[in-house]
Amino acid sequence: MDDLGNITIERIAIEFERLKEKVRGDSKAMHGLHASKGLVRSGATVAAEVEIGKNAFFSLRDVCIQQLRVMSDEAVILTDASVSKVKTSISSMFTELYGVTFETMTKSCELSTKPQLREEFMPEIENEMNNTLTEVNLFISERLIAKRNKGIKSVFKTLFGGVKKLLTPGTD
Repeated sequence: MDDLGNITIERIAIEFERLKEKVRGDSKAMHGLHASKGLVRSGATVAAEVEIGKNAFFSLRDVCIQQLRVMSDEAVILTDASVSKVKTSISSMFTELYGVTFETMTKSCELSTKPQLREEFMPEIENEMNNTLTEVNLFISERLIAKRNKGIKSVFKTLFGGVKKLLTPGTD
């Protein structure tokens, strides 16, 4: 699992770097579009930035779940230490993405000449960060429990199959 866990973290990290650039690029493109339409100084710029931020967390959640599904399907066992390392790495990425969204929100609020709006709207993005991170952690826990239950069921099935063979005459 350790190698598979590290590979999973690396794959998520690659997509995460792309996602950070996408958030910055989407924000910059939105600023250009709003400037061309005369909307930069309106609340529409801040509202669009909130959506960019929220969508970034949805994307990170989806990337994590996709890669975690592969990890959990292919791993023979999932150790608590490896799962903890994966969870810690993912949590750090969510925190870092929050920093990127804070940065782009700051820029949007400055362009809208309403810097106070950052404090009003960042909790909405932070809430989405917390919700999507919780979804990822629940997915990991669910997969861990399912993997352990599958192992326990397999052991019982093997044991009961052997006992049945011993107790059933003439099945050799």
